[in-house]
Amino acid sequence: MATPPATMTWSAAAATEDKVVDVAPAAMEYIRHLVNNFKTKSFTVLCFEQNDKHNVTDLFERRPEPTAVPAAVARALDAVEEILMKGSPTLAADERLEARVDRTHQAEMVGHLIEQVAYLDVKIKIATAIGGGETLDKKRRRLNAVRAAMARSRAELAAVSTAADGGWEEAAAAVVSRLERLNVAEEEEAPLAAAVEKMSGLKEELEEAMARLEDEQMKLDAMPKIGESQGREDEATLSRARGRFYLNDIVLERFIESADA
Repeated sequence: MATPPATMTWSAAAATEDKVVDVAPAAMEYIRHLVNNFKTKSFTVLCFEQNDKHNVTDLFERRPEPTAVPAAVARALDAVEEILMKGSPTLAADERLEARVDRTHQAEMVGHLIEQVAYLDVKIKIATAIGGGETLDKKRRRLNAVRAAMARSRAELAAVSTAADGGWEEAAAAVVSRLERLNVAEEEEAPLAAAVEKMSGLKEELEEAMARLEDEQMKLDAMPKIGESQGREDEATLSRARGRFYLNDIVLERFIESADA
């Protein structure tokens, strides 16, 4: 859940520029917490974490009610809170830019899948043309017919081998005839089986690629479209915010360093 806007700014509770301030312990702990985060995380990471819907923590969850702090520190606190508070214009711009990048990557993935589908389709057409224009279904039917003929020839061979009523010469002739038919069928079966296996693999790849393309296209269609002009505006917003953030981060770091000296 987004952090509600601050009800009171630090500047409103700040001391004057030249007034020595005894900063409340809660305020000191809060400033130290911010500085420690700013030292270990980049501005980009801070924006990401504040925008992350799965991140249950909030950078400013330890924020106490503003009390007197040096005026420069108050302005710095107000600035970083304005920039990075959940729901801020800066975070909204960062979120849109992230969405724009995500959509670009998704569009690239869809484009790659379109190319893959086209490539596999061409390979299937080439394989069909090489096979004399015979489709995969026709090849399968012919392969089944060849294998059925081979099974019949083997069965006939077994029958001829066990029956020699017509004499050995007649049996030998029958065996030779059936062996020849079996050899012809086997010679046809091997390349036909290889062609069926190859085309089946290509068809399976094509079907998988088409299914994935459909899924990824649906994801792309569901993503928000953010125009170039909005993107440029968001980049400018983020650039200004980044500069302000680092300037005010320096103020807070120096304040903690002086407090610890």
